[in-house]
Amino acid sequence: MGGNSVLYLVAINSAVAGLEIAVCIAFTFIPTLLLKSGYSDTQMTIILGVAPFLAMFTVPGLGRWSDKCSSPLGRRRPFLIAMSVLLIFSLLLLYVGQSASIDVGMGKALILAAGVILLDYSTQVAINPCEALVSDVIAQEDEDSRDINGGGGGGGCEFGFTVYSGMLSIGACLGYLIIALDLQEWGIVLGNREQTAFALCIILYSLCVLITIVTAKRS
Repeated sequence: MGGNSVLYLVAINSAVAGLEIAVCIAFTFIPTLLLKSGYSDTQMTIILGVAPFLAMFTVPGLGRWSDKCSSPLGRRRPFLIAMSVLLIFSLLLLYVGQSASIDVGMGKALILAAGVILLDYSTQVAINPCEALVSDVIAQEDEDSRDINGGGGGGGCEFGFTVYSGMLSIGACLGYLIIALDLQEWGIVLGNREQTAFALCIILYSLCVLITIVTAKRS
């Protein structure tokens, strides 16, 4: 299959769509959940600010590490897999944190806060290997094209990131559409409304990232 074919690029960018689905669904419910668990408005904003603060210092270093990575899985996929595991774990924390059996002291509030911070951090970090993977694939295709045809490249880059942007938008649209639906009316009940949404996040994101990991060439 050609690296710049539409279906190939859609598959490569599936993880990006999954990230947007997870972010749109989760962060629609997170502020309300934090307030209900006992956090004040100020405490809630501090919790939401922890992950961007951590990402500001760690993402550049992770990017350099990824560029130099010599894993058999390639340069980008190990980091995408690691952040995906962290993201799924954070969604599980958010799911479990709403369990009726966790009501002792600040137990539920701490679990929710940890889940929010890990989710926010993992989504911010994971977007970088996703974007770098697309860039690597396009660069390799353009190089191969120049070697074969002896001409200039660059068209693949424009088209590749058009698909990337499109998948971001599709993921966001799907995320908000899922929120708008009455899932119980559709027979999808995996706990309360928020728990059902988080469970769907886990399922959909896992499928999306699996498609990207399986499809991606070693780069």
